[in-house]
Amino acid sequence: MDHRGGIFHEDLQSFESAGLLADGAMVVADNVLKPGAPHFLWHVARHPSFASQFVEVPEFGLGHQALEDWMAVCRYSRQSEAMGSTELGGSADLDFPAPDALKVLAQRCDEMRRQSVLRGGVVVEEWA
Repeated sequence: MDHRGGIFHEDLQSFESAGLLADGAMVVADNVLKPGAPHFLWHVARHPSFASQFVEVPEFGLGHQALEDWMAVCRYSRQSEAMGSTELGGSADLDFPAPDALKVLAQRCDEMRRQSVLRGGVVVEEWA
């Protein structure tokens, strides 16, 4: 995934709902730290079907090469989904509501994303 991080979680949930993820499917998402994808990170960190790793990469473009960013590499497992539903006493379609602080962070990330495409963009100090 390498588009608007603010909707990564919606796209991933659509894939899940439609049954498009095969056992062992890899989901890779770029720019999950800057400008950020808080809802996506919350989802893959909390959902029993995903084993996730985060890889530090330098930010590419916009003159920000010295800034740290992350890529999320997530492996989907139907077996984990089935185990999660048993262990947690419910459906594997569990809804993990995000805390209010995460919602505020997501709004700030979206605003930073919008600002980055406007004339003048975002200065390194704001991005860091």
